[in-house]
Amino acid sequence: MKSPLKLILLILLPGCIIMINENNYRSLDAEDKLSVKPFHLETFDQVLRNGEGITLHEINSNDIKSCLSKHQYTWVHLWRPYCSAKECENLGYYASIEDSLKTFDLNILIVSNSYDLDIIAAKKKYSNYNKPLFVLQDSYYGHKLKKSSLKLFNDLNQDSTLISRFGFDDYLFKDSVLIFVGNLLKKQKIDSLITKS
Repeated sequence: MKSPLKLILLILLPGCIIMINENNYRSLDAEDKLSVKPFHLETFDQVLRNGEGITLHEINSNDIKSCLSKHQYTWVHLWRPYCSAKECENLGYYASIEDSLKTFDLNILIVSNSYDLDIIAAKKKYSNYNKPLFVLQDSYYGHKLKKSSLKLFNDLNQDSTLISRFGFDDYLFKDSVLIFVGNLLKKQKIDSLITKS
């Protein structure tokens, strides 16, 4: 005979969705989904200038590649909104690096790996960050965080010599050529990569 606890679990578990290590797309309600917009290259420059409120623009590797011709250098940073490190908390950190390297025509795309709208809104407000934020497109990458990060890595990194043992949260492109994969995070590192190339 089954114990009462096992019987309760058997009744509850088939009807619930467990979202561990997921991007939270499936937890968005109809109102939240209004804050998520598809990416359109035609409006990309306008979105960059306007820095809309909490709107997230869904993006995939093909969209990223289509943006590369807009700037000499493009830094794609895969961001984890739920991370509590100082670089994750303060989005202004990235804006300050981008501003300090404007003479090199550096553009940063901060791409969230999850749809955590409340956390994203709070961090954007805390940081006074006024640039648009992007999110990895659920319909292209799926729900699982690790799988979506790996798919982005495989899509963007066609040169296996750029594999980094330190991770793959940052992608630096010169024109349309990927020149670095790993974790940048420091202005000095980006500066040296740009001046070397």
